[in-house]
Amino acid sequence: MSRVMIFLLCAVISIVTASPDPTEYAGCRSPDPQVRADAFYDIFNADDYDGPTPWAEALEGLSTHEILVLLGAPDRVSTLHYEGVTWRYAHYELPLRPIRASAEAYAQGWRFTPAVLFRNEEAVNFQRMYEELDLKFYSMLPKRFRFKPGGTFP
Repeated sequence: MSRVMIFLLCAVISIVTASPDPTEYAGCRSPDPQVRADAFYDIFNADDYDGPTPWAEALEGLSTHEILVLLGAPDRVSTLHYEGVTWRYAHYELPLRPIRASAEAYAQGWRFTPAVLFRNEEAVNFQRMYEELDLKFYSMLPKRFRFKPGGTFP
């Protein structure tokens, strides 16, 4: 195996197995709205990947407190209580367009609003909720599956 292949393999393994490095997420807590927007876009924009970004995947399994430390406080929180499980949806609203995002789409009304989903205070991917609640059968969600505004974080 060539040195390049070994280096790439080690890099992939370190991304997949390492816990999140707070310095990689520091821009998310920046007081500068442009730095903040760009940092969130780098983490949550999956256009450059086949599936979620490695940084977004690294957030899975973290507690609400750990997410608060890495990303800062969300701008909005929504909550769903269903069959003894609390689902919490933390929304981050960004007032500026991330530099790498499409200016044309932004001009047409698109806004980048990343979010983190929690199941009983642990970050999970959205697929888990769809599978656990069998949401694939609904073209429109019944009221029992709709998030209500509000909730505590963390």
